[in-house]
Amino acid sequence: VKNGYNAASAVRVMPFEFSTTQAYMLEVGDQYIRIMRDQGQILWTEDPNQASHTFDSYPQPWTDISIGAGQIGFNSGSSALDVYADSNVASGWAQFQFANLSSPEVTHRLTLENQNQATPIMAGVGDVKTINSASFDISALLEQNAGTQTIDFEPSGATQIYVGLVNQNEGSATVDNVILRRKYYEISSPYATADLFGIKHAQSADTMFLTHPSYFPRQLTRTGHQDFDISVVPFVEDTPFANADDYPSVVSFFEGRSIWAATNNEPQAIWMSATVDIYNMLVGDNAASAIKATIRALKVNRIRWLIPLSDLLFGTTGGLWRIGATTTAEPVTPNNVSARQTESEEGSANLQAIGIKNGALFNQFHGQRLMRAQFTFNSAALSGAWEAEDLTILSDHIIG
Repeated sequence: VKNGYNAASAVRVMPFEFSTTQAYMLEVGDQYIRIMRDQGQILWTEDPNQASHTFDSYPQPWTDISIGAGQIGFNSGSSALDVYADSNVASGWAQFQFANLSSPEVTHRLTLENQNQATPIMAGVGDVKTINSASFDISALLEQNAGTQTIDFEPSGATQIYVGLVNQNEGSATVDNVILRRKYYEISSPYATADLFGIKHAQSADTMFLTHPSYFPRQLTRTGHQDFDISVVPFVEDTPFANADDYPSVVSFFEGRSIWAATNNEPQAIWMSATVDIYNMLVGDNAASAIKATIRALKVNRIRWLIPLSDLLFGTTGGLWRIGATTTAEPVTPNNVSARQTESEEGSANLQAIGIKNGALFNQFHGQRLMRAQFTFNSAALSGAWEAEDLTILSDHIIG
């Protein structure tokens, strides 16, 4: 996608399918991930970084920067903040520094309640402490009438947010329940814009693995609409991915194992975790132990994608390969694993393939053809083979 909420940066859109009824889209941008669902972005309801003021006691640490006879005070009857102005030129001003921003480009939402319809309150946000000039760096003053009102704004690089509540009408404006939170739910991500389109991913239930050759593998987990987390993959045994240039660039799942492949140091190697222990990469001889397999080819065949079918099908820069057991109808084990090149020599571009029916859709090496890999059975010969069909042979314009 050319841009998301920041028009200066491209973003990547990924699916996160938690179940048949819970599906999300991820907007992955420059060191952030936004979560979308039901054709819209998920909003914060309880932001852990939010600040709330209910004025149940004297309104500290709000600062009185009133002009002339204006002043602020605690309304004990309403447990609220009174912002008093003596006249239109003697204004009441209350100011508070709400937040130091960790994500200065994030849209924020300011909510407040004005209890006095006769005296409108004006609210502004800024990133400078000289906020009492009636002009703010981030947005102009916005008049708030009675009831709960909301202001959305973008700090645009600010490192602090100051909120000013202003009464320029004679009398008291009574304000309560002032809340500042981030508007859209999002989490921090390690991935920079330049690396977004090199990310490969694979998901099992509420856990998605993410790989990139320049980053240690990450996992994205979900426990609720506003409870996503991204962290390094917690491998429980000695991992072969500990150092730079040993980070895998491809990931998948197959026969109860997590599958990792194609580091910079070993672009033709595949690592399979222990069976049903997707974080255990300790290679051994037991049937359930982790496995390492390296394909042997006549030329460089960096692995580009992995698709789990009856065999583990994978595309390389030089052709299609498959991994399976050496004996039919048995699972892969350390002593029963075979990597074989198929009859197709169509290389793959560095794009994630898509599993479809009993095959895979992938981009040809130069990115100009959309290919479909599938197993074709020849009844006359009582044998079959994996073949790659060009789906764009009559439609060159689809890929360009």
